[in-house]
Amino acid sequence: VRIKDTGERLTKPGTIAIVYSHALEVAEYDEYFHFLQKSNLLLAEKEMLELEDVQSISGLKAIRVKVNIEQ
Repeated sequence: VRIKDTGERLTKPGTIAIVYSHALEVAEYDEYFHFLQKSNLLLAEKEMLELEDVQSISGLKAIRVKVNIEQ
């Protein structure tokens, strides 16, 4: 899948991407990200992205975070 209006692919080396459809899901994922950041497994940088429509599915969004490779 690609990021809306950019043509950039969602997946990238060294990152984790989570696709969601409802804003309520973000709060739960934020808890997990915070725990992993405190454990120094993820970097603090977080991207909130809108995705292009795919196969009759619209309105998907994603969170993309960088993995701390240098630990």
